[in-house]
Amino acid sequence: MKGRIIICLLLFFSFVLCQDELKGAGSFKGDYDDEEFVGFEHVEEKVGSIPEKKDTATVTMKAPEQPNLPPPRTNNYLEIFYGGIIAIYLVNFYLGMTKNQQLAESWSKAVKERLETQFTSVGEKDVVGILTKEYQHSYYVKATGRQNTIGLQATVNLRKRQDLFSMLLAFFVPVEDTVTYDVLLPEDSMDNFTFGLTKRKTEKRFRKEFIDLATFKAMSAPVGETSFVAISEFDEVIPQILTGDVIATLTKFEHMVDRIYLTDRSLTNPTYKKHLQFVFRLPSNTQDMANFDILTRMVLHVTDSVAKIRLSKAAALKSVEKRNKVDKKDKKAEHEARQEAAQARKAEKLQKEREYISSLDPQRRRAYEEKEERRKAKKAGPRLKVTKV
Repeated sequence: MKGRIIICLLLFFSFVLCQDELKGAGSFKGDYDDEEFVGFEHVEEKVGSIPEKKDTATVTMKAPEQPNLPPPRTNNYLEIFYGGIIAIYLVNFYLGMTKNQQLAESWSKAVKERLETQFTSVGEKDVVGILTKEYQHSYYVKATGRQNTIGLQATVNLRKRQDLFSMLLAFFVPVEDTVTYDVLLPEDSMDNFTFGLTKRKTEKRFRKEFIDLATFKAMSAPVGETSFVAISEFDEVIPQILTGDVIATLTKFEHMVDRIYLTDRSLTNPTYKKHLQFVFRLPSNTQDMANFDILTRMVLHVTDSVAKIRLSKAAALKSVEKRNKVDKKDKKAEHEARQEAAQARKAEKLQKEREYISSLDPQRRRAYEEKEERRKAKKAGPRLKVTKV
């Protein structure tokens, strides 16, 4: 905080001093060059030479002295105002960027050992450490080489502290610092079902965001003494995912857990349909980042639990029936969309043809219509098939 105040004061005073120097350089003195205007300092001359008469008086006039007026004062309040805004923006950019970098590095230190012991490859090549900077407010870590997973990507999404206007907007629309774990699962690692976990007050919004929960009519159930609700189309999978250790972790770190989502029909990555996602809130205090080691362990534990789940025979048949019905409905909607697009293209083509015909003169229009009639008659006539003997 002291650093911010010092930087702001230094920038402000330097700007004001620059303004004072500019004023002095642009001021105008009322003096003139003595060599250029010789005899112009104190001019006394007789004006109006009149023939000598006894009663006439000699009239003398004195040139008026040029007043040495002070330079006009100018108000530079507008320049000072804009300069102050620029200075504040630059200082906020540096401090916000530094704060975001500290938070991301604190999180990466907390999970580095856990990820390196569980995966064979962590981080990208030619990157110092495991953290990769995507934007000033976004960092990510990629990890591959583990059983039951294709890969894991953890993305740190921070507030845009480097952007002054975003910080001002955050007073009206609060934004949280979050970490998202995206785990891609092999096709044969789990049966086809959906699962979700969120707070009771956000359940309605959660179902709208992830439409497969509404499509398959997933049911919700409370999770212990927490404020979470578990959502799944099959009740039998809930206790297999939310084991005693997982519920204990959710209870202890309830303020840091935002949601969990599992699906076999992911829309974010068409190549890998089976997708497991965890979203956690980042603490503002870097000392609490050590808790992410426990949360990362929970992520890997749930991933292994999902791979072991096998639906009962009745649930598996019901799952296949639901998905076939949805696929059939999607194909029908896609076919109708293609038909509508084809009809729109046809209507557009006819409209252009009418406009072209209307722009022709009567003689060329008659020739064009006769040509079109011959083409349509030829197209509607019987087709002859030529065979070689």
